[in-house]
Amino acid sequence: MLVVILGAGASYDSNLDVPVSFKDSLAFDFVDDLTEVTRPPLAPQLFEMDRRVHHEAAMAFPRAAPALLDARADVRAGLSIEAALQRLQDEFDDDPDVRAQLLSLRYYLQRVLTRTPRAWDEAAHGQTSYVSLLSQLARWARKVGEQLCLITFNYDDMLERAIERVFGHRIAAFGDYLNHDLFRLYKPHGSITWAYELPWAQAVHNLFHDERRYDEDRNKIVASDPTLDDDLTLVWRRPTDAPLAEVRHDPYLGRGSSVAYMPALAIPVEKKPGLILPGEHEAAMRRDLNHASAVLAIGWRAREQHIIDLLADELPQRRQLHVVAETEDAARETAGNLWRTGNFNRHAWHTRGFAHFARSAPSTLPDQPERRAEAVHSLAPVLRQQVPMSTKHPLVPDSVQEYDPDTELGTYAPFEVPTVLDA
Repeated sequence: MLVVILGAGASYDSNLDVPVSFKDSLAFDFVDDLTEVTRPPLAPQLFEMDRRVHHEAAMAFPRAAPALLDARADVRAGLSIEAALQRLQDEFDDDPDVRAQLLSLRYYLQRVLTRTPRAWDEAAHGQTSYVSLLSQLARWARKVGEQLCLITFNYDDMLERAIERVFGHRIAAFGDYLNHDLFRLYKPHGSITWAYELPWAQAVHNLFHDERRYDEDRNKIVASDPTLDDDLTLVWRRPTDAPLAEVRHDPYLGRGSSVAYMPALAIPVEKKPGLILPGEHEAAMRRDLNHASAVLAIGWRAREQHIIDLLADELPQRRQLHVVAETEDAARETAGNLWRTGNFNRHAWHTRGFAHFARSAPSTLPDQPERRAEAVHSLAPVLRQQVPMSTKHPLVPDSVQEYDPDTELGTYAPFEVPTVLDA
């Protein structure tokens, strides 16, 4: 099984006509307005107010203002966005005002990461890097009888939209993530289309769609200081659906209760409390990781320790690692972080971004099932041309070494590399 892991850099560079490397082109000025306004933000850009949609979301959810202000100042001072928000998260349990800020921030993030990626998808005419990648992976996977384990840490639904275009498979319920014969999709940090269902004691008045009144209801939910815990029901729900609803338990008597919906998104902090996904999704993801033949990481820095621990526990040993990033520094960081799991013995990277990588992948892939692990490497010959498959630790470029996770600083020892990975 090929494991494909996607981070914010994938959505950021998902327009084949306007790749991140496009700034090197003389024609860049022609599309500058398009890229700056609609390109999905990276984590440090999430709380900047230089985009209209960010401004509108901030005005719609005023309780998020202190968190937005503090996080923006910390990032400009050199902190990571995760470290900036960790300070607020540490005060979550003790300060009701901080709780309101972070709850309101969920609605802010949902608004920004619904509208911006969808505008970007439209600007690409629906023909995104995700579509190109999935189309080619699908042909390869069917030839070799392989399956795809797709893991995205992005809240947006760009990957789901690409899945519908490539496979004709619409995701509109939790079961749809797992019930295709060729792939399974996992979103460990939540999604704009997921929500926690909360009990609501007040009457529900807004029966027809009205975005302004819906925002008023969302702010009422924040003001109610709801408790978010593992016992809450997780439901699939469109971001534009009403935040308050009546749930009928008896269709004959008409008795029911009111519920509220809070976006199920993991706030980007250093020490994320856990995974936000249905239990059956987590169990299936762990099983799929157990059968990984190789890992392809795209636009992801691999900074989340709980995910590194998960991969260390579940991935088999001596796997291939491929990294797609915008720069060599970014690729080296990702490869170095993942190498610490002790599960990889070869790596390579492509450092011109996701869009360029998607364009470079060949349309015809190897069809020998016994070599399916090696076939992953053939996905992008540019990997071999730029940086050959290496057995060296990614952060120690001048020696053939393997990371020993048993020591704090790392002990390195030469080892034999198999000609063909175990499939």
